Amino acid sequence: MLIHTRRKLIIEPPRTRPRFRLMGYRQVLNAAPVTAFSDTFIRANKDTLGSQWMRTLQNAPGGGGNGATASAQIVTNQAVFTTVAGAGPTQNYLPAWIPLPVYLNNYNAAGLFVQCTFQADVGAGSAGMILRYNHDLDNTETQGEGQDVYMCLMKGAAAGRIDKIVGGGGASSIGLGTWGALTAGQVIRFECLTVGSKVTLQTIRNGVILQTIDDSSATRILVGGVALGYFSISATGQALTVSAFSCGRITALST
Repeated sequence: MLIHTRRKLIIEPPRTRPRFRLMGYRQVLNAAPVTAFSDTFIRANKDTLGSQWMRTLQNAPGGGGNGATASAQIVTNQAVFTTVAGAGPTQNYLPAWIPLPVYLNNYNAAGLFVQCTFQADVGAGSAGMILRYNHDLDNTETQGEGQDVYMCLMKGAAAGRIDKIVGGGGASSIGLGTWGALTAGQVIRFECLTVGSKVTLQTIRNGVILQTIDDSSATRILVGGVALGYFSISATGQALTVSAFSCGRITALST
């Protein structure tokens, strides 16, 4: 557009309409990516966690295995993870539930945290919070691929621990540290931060640091999102019950 004045000619850029991007059923003007998510699980009982969660590994190859025998549901305002005995291979599959609003946005973040309130664990297999979960959203992974993840196993009847699970050709577990059993109502926070070639992991209970571990090994895991899921399945029953979930990015570990 040209504007004539007595002294000079001013050329203004053309005026354009604001750019909108469709997100669900809403149009958001220049929306920043969502990087924080929380879920109280306070809602009616349901046999899934809800539309904001995606269950990975719906079925293992051959129609069996962990993916076909693990479930998560809402029971009395809590998330309950249930297993079925004879689930097949452990660790090669990590059936998990990922928070869809932030999973891809935080996939390459240098620092992440995941937190929830522990309620119960009855010893049926092992489950907990996951960081650096790298899974194809189209569920095309096979048993040989596995996943590479850091996992905070949440145990009430035994000592909890941090494990690194390395997939590819059949997964193996590398224990990175152990801490005491949990009791109902304790808030557990699991953090990771990558600086250079080192990944630092930290577990916090009710605001008190339980453990800080550095991983500079060749199998360190540099990318991946947040999830809740299984380490192994060995019996029928309620593997884990949690409430008050939250996750997001961090720029420094808690002190």
